Amino acid sequence: MKQYAAALSESLQTSDYILLALIVVGLLGGAILLIRRYAKQQKERAIQDLRKQIAQDLHDEMGSQLSVIGLYSELIRNHLNHPTAEVHDYLDKIILGTTGLYQSMKDLVWALQTQQATVSHVLDKVEHRGNALFEPMGSHFRLMANKSDLQQLVLNARQLHHLLFFLQEGMNNAFKHAACQYFFIEIAKEHQQLMIELWDDGKGFDPESIAQGSGLTNMKDRAKKLSGQFYLQSDPGVGTLIRLTMPIG
Repeated sequence: MKQYAAALSESLQTSDYILLALIVVGLLGGAILLIRRYAKQQKERAIQDLRKQIAQDLHDEMGSQLSVIGLYSELIRNHLNHPTAEVHDYLDKIILGTTGLYQSMKDLVWALQTQQATVSHVLDKVEHRGNALFEPMGSHFRLMANKSDLQQLVLNARQLHHLLFFLQEGMNNAFKHAACQYFFIEIAKEHQQLMIELWDDGKGFDPESIAQGSGLTNMKDRAKKLSGQFYLQSDPGVGTLIRLTMPIG
């Protein structure tokens, strides 16, 4: 009987040790997970702080310099006694380019500072940029989208950054190279995809015979980063169509 009691006591002690060991392992595992989660949060916070600092520096330094360039260009134009039409045209292009660069810088700052936004918010930026870009040159810009359908579609920081600059790159390419009278952007939600088309009635080009510059290369790269499908169709004398199909949700 005493031997049985001793064996039972030893068995209980062994079970207690095993249970205690399991508790310790569980606590250590939980502590490791908490430490890793905390380290990840700290890293993400540090990255976000860096993004905000870069955005602030861009806004303060570049914004100030661009404002000065625009101001001096305006002063030069006002102080010229008999400027030729060609000089006026050059100064207008400097002022327009400076204004456009400043707006692009503001959009970049917004993209860096924003963690998430709806597709509708991105389109507001694009529409403002498109009107400012094309109207002074006598071209017609139109954004076609049912914004009420897009107000619930939320993009993360990575998506809004690449989508915004995909659209801006498309506008800049048409502005610089297409010599178009009309430039349209159409965006619609279809099931779990966002369908985006950019097209113009400009001079177009043959994609097979003309080397594609950094503008189109950047657009293809951004489409890839959005996990989207990129499509290009262009014909000399007809115009250019660019389509992006990207998953959402």
